[in-house]
Amino acid sequence: MLTISNLSKVRVFVNVPESEAPWVDAGFLDASKGDTATIQINASPGRTIEGRVTRSSLQIDPQSRSLTAEIDIDNSDLKLLPGTFATAKILLEERADVMTLPTAAIAKNAGQTLCCIVVDGKIEHRTIALGLRVEDDVQVSSGLNGDEIVVLARAGSLQPGQAVEVVVKK
Repeated sequence: MLTISNLSKVRVFVNVPESEAPWVDAGFLDASKGDTATIQINASPGRTIEGRVTRSSLQIDPQSRSLTAEIDIDNSDLKLLPGTFATAKILLEERADVMTLPTAAIAKNAGQTLCCIVVDGKIEHRTIALGLRVEDDVQVSSGLNGDEIVVLARAGSLQPGQAVEVVVKK
């Protein structure tokens, strides 16, 4: 018995969480238009390989609650071996000039999403709507103008009317 492998192209399987799955574009109509991905090989720190999402399962796995996306990458140098562990970052969508807050600045209260702003030395809760999340930053799609003083940490522990002192981070 023998196994024949073509190692010049390697297929990376990525489990995308259900909350991000609707954003995955596998380029079904045009393979060159799938979402771009950066692959970090765990055995080679600092080495990254660029690729594109070329396929997806188009369904959420009922047990893992994730979508399987596939990324084909060139391996003409034969440095990647099948079964290698890797980390993938997929660019699901890019939005320029958006307002973001760290997740520590966001609180939930009675089903509402809010942040704390400082007005005349006192806390006010401001209801906000969120957009995309990237690591520890979340897009604020409405509720802030951009000229407010926003508390960036422990928003859930502050009460409206509570006196605070603004400390400017240097």
